[in-house]
Amino acid sequence: HFTVRDIDEFFSAVYEVYQRHGFRGWCMRTASHLGIQAFTILFSYVLVWRCDWVKILQCQDESTCATLDNYWISGTHSGWMRYGTSYLVLLGMYWVWSALGAMHQVSVMRKAHWYMEHILRLDISEISSITWDDVMCRMIAVHPAHSHIIRVPVPQFDAEYIVQRIMRFHNYLIAIMT
Repeated sequence: HFTVRDIDEFFSAVYEVYQRHGFRGWCMRTASHLGIQAFTILFSYVLVWRCDWVKILQCQDESTCATLDNYWISGTHSGWMRYGTSYLVLLGMYWVWSALGAMHQVSVMRKAHWYMEHILRLDISEISSITWDDVMCRMIAVHPAHSHIIRVPVPQFDAEYIVQRIMRFHNYLIAIMT
């Protein structure tokens, strides 16, 4: 068992697990997002800083084109290439930051998944066939017996409270207003 420390983050995680049809779905989405991010960073680096576009644009047909290695810039001493290296390092750091954020979210998502399976008694196959309103109704119904997990007074724990917490987590303007 566990106790929720950040209610906003936990409710958002429960909603995310619901949207992604379980923890595995969330993991697949996150891994694909990180993969796409890495591919985009590396592909844009190659296209901008490693391809010799002057030579590529001079290629009109088979007789005016050279082999592929002639269109590759291999020198790293020019000032232009330093910008490319800075670009790669900066966006590489962003990717690492994103990966570390995803690693932090794994534990939160696991707890949300455990809560949905063991406390709410939702099977993964059920998640795609029920509404979010049904999930919130189950959360409200089981809360009195499991108030040690989510420490919120029972009368205050309703659908509006859950939705406000989720919206607060994702929107600072709503957080300021509530």
